[in-house]
This record gives sequence, structure tokens and C-alpha cells, in this order.
Amino acid sequence: MKAMSCHAGRHLQDPASASDFKALGVSVGLVVLNTLVDACCRAGDMKRAAALLQDMVHAKFDLQPDLISYSTLIKGYCVQGDLDDALELFGAMRRKGIKPDAIVFNSLLDGCARKEMPMLCEQVIEDMVAAGVQPSNYSASILIKLYGRISDLDAAFKVLDEMPQKFGFRPNTAVYTTLMSSCTWNGRMDLAMGLRERMLQDGQTADEKTFLTLLRGATRFGQCEHISTLLWEVAEQSMRQRKPLVETEVVQNALHTLMKRRAWNQQGGEECLQHLRCAGFNVVRPQVATPAKGNSQRRLVSRKC
Repeated sequence: MKAMSCHAGRHLQDPASASDFKALGVSVGLVVLNTLVDACCRAGDMKRAAALLQDMVHAKFDLQPDLISYSTLIKGYCVQGDLDDALELFGAMRRKGIKPDAIVFNSLLDGCARKEMPMLCEQVIEDMVAAGVQPSNYSASILIKLYGRISDLDAAFKVLDEMPQKFGFRPNTAVYTTLMSSCTWNGRMDLAMGLRERMLQDGQTADEKTFLTLLRGATRFGQCEHISTLLWEVAEQSMRQRKPLVETEVVQNALHTLMKRRAWNQQGGEECLQHLRCAGFNVVRPQVATPAKGNSQRRLVSRKC
């Protein structure tokens, strides 16, 4: 069978429906239909995705939708911001006796978080537990991101402090990094760096996203001591992995901030620069502004190492 997508059969007025497949003389199974629903959702064509599901519900394909069918469409609705449609479909799925799994609940949780509805998020967690599905690191990350977005850092930290212990999972690097991002978003670089220490003590290793989050935050707020600490760690970890850990542009911007804030010498900028180069980063010494002789204006002078 030829590969099909949401836009397959362009000669048909309304492709990817039961009548279209019958007109083509093609017999399809549930896996193919679920793939088509997913393709339509990814393309943002929720109308066609919903039509495919309805064709299955009304037995036009001689088969019934399963958990994956409903889960895919629910996630599509949530991504598109159609929370009401997602919740309505969730109810229809349960009325058919299909038991939701973690993917469905986390999709709904993410949909509620996108709408910045913390009370509804808490209700989803309660329903999740009542259905015998345990919240996970992914669930915690969604909640933390929500609370960071609405500037409720106390609630965000409460998720980290209580949810893992309550539901029996260990917070991973992604959870810590999400909370760090929430802290930097709300101007609390001090809390973000404190989380870095807590994460390391908890046996979790900083990854690329962790360093990007912290470096961008420290650069944004001009916190040179943090910049220096992070750059050295980035260089060390890059050497161990034998490849640059983060984007060179982020590292170069951080170095520029050290120079701009007149902290280059104090924070060991020259040594840090050489260490980064040894780690594989193609970075240059930032330009410094110096007064030109006989001219009141300032010009940038590039100094090579």
C-alpha cells in the first residue's frame, strides 16, 4: 500500500474518510487509521481527525476506536488549545468503558496548564490517582511549568517537595531543570542556582538543557560569579563527553557579559576562555571598549589571545 497522510488522495474532495477508502477499494486497519488521526492532529487539522474517529465510532470502517485513537485526538485538542473538546472526548471515551492511561491524563494536564487553570490541573491529578494511574516526573514538570508561568514559585517548589515522595518516584533532571527555568523566568536566579546544588546532592546530573537554562538566566541578570561557575562546569563536562555540551552562541554571550560587567579579570575570564577552547568551543575573547586618542568617542578593540 502506498504511504498515506492527512493530505493523501488530493484528487478526492474530502480525503481520509471512510467513503474515500471505500471508493479507492482500500481496506484499512486500526493501526493505519490511528496513524492518520495522528498525522491530522500534527498538521492541526482537528476537523478531519475528529471525522476519522467518528467514522470509527459509527462502524463505517468495521472496527472501533481504541485507547490510542482517543488519546491521540485528546492530545491534539490540548495542543491546539481546544480544552473543552478534549474534556468532552475524554468523557465519551470513559463512557465507552475505555480506561485512560498516563498518556491521556498527562495530555489533559498539559491542556489545563496551557490554559493556566491550576485548580483544574489539581482535579486532573485527583482523577488520575482515583483511576489507579500514578503521576510521574512528566506530570510534575507540567505542574511546575504552570506555576512558574503564573508566578507562584511557592506552589512550584511544593510540587518538587511533596509529589515525588507522595507518589513514589525520584525527581529527575528534567523536573529540576523545569523548576530552575521557572525561577529564572521570575527573576530568582538565586533559587535556580540553589536548585542546581540540590539536584547534584540528589544524585542527578546537569544536562544540556540545565546549563542552557542557568547560563541564559545568569547572563540575562548579569550575575558574573554564577556565569564563571557555570562556564567552568560546561567546559569540564564537555571534555568528558568529548564534544561541546551547549550552543557556542550561549557561551559567547556569557563571556561577553563578563567583559561588559568589568568582571573579566576578577572571574578568571582568560583562563575560562582557554578552558572552553580546549573543550572544543569555538569562542573568542570579547571585545572591550577603550577610549581612542584624540577622540571623545569610544571604539571597540579586538584583542587576540
